[in-house]
Amino acid sequence: MSILEIIGYVSSVLVALSLMMSSIIKLRWYNLVGALLMSLYGFLLHSYPVGLLNLFIGIVDIYFLVQIYKRKSYFQLLTLDYHSDYLKYFLEHHSKDIKKFFPDFTFKINDCQIGFFVLRDAIPAGLFIAEEVEDELIIELDYAIPQYRDFQLGKFLYPALISKFENTNVKLIKIHPKNKMLATYLKKIGFKINNDNEYYFELKVEK
Repeated sequence: MSILEIIGYVSSVLVALSLMMSSIIKLRWYNLVGALLMSLYGFLLHSYPVGLLNLFIGIVDIYFLVQIYKRKSYFQLLTLDYHSDYLKYFLEHHSKDIKKFFPDFTFKINDCQIGFFVLRDAIPAGLFIAEEVEDELIIELDYAIPQYRDFQLGKFLYPALISKFENTNVKLIKIHPKNKMLATYLKKIGFKINNDNEYYFELKVEK
């Protein structure tokens, strides 16, 4: 297989993968790289319509990526109404996806529980549920809907939580991740691994 053929195959795979991305940012990045490689492929074959078309697609991807990264999002925590129809609908609608990240999660209500919808530009983009146990906040659910999995929710959520609990007895936010994707997310937003007695991730509440 020649280098030219490899470029053609790789570019085609990247463009195809871009169409499978639920995150618009990932879609644009995959499509950008695929389009630029396909453009190179077209020019090397002297197929100028293919080269020019894909170069134009790459420029369009770059334009929208710049707009995405320049756009300022507005975040807010909305305290859960545990008996609301919308909460029930949200959990049912996303139940299969939630189980991928939190396979043991079962919604229940108790007096030590706190919960929030994480709003992004007034859209319920995430759901956070935790239980306060002595001086620890044990996370039961930290879920973002697929199109908002760009770490921005977490980067807003945890500083906001620390601010809420800095004048309380809570000293530690704690979670037991059940898969690699969740563990990667936790590391990116500042959680540390604790392996003393059991495997979990922790985030200290500064006093």
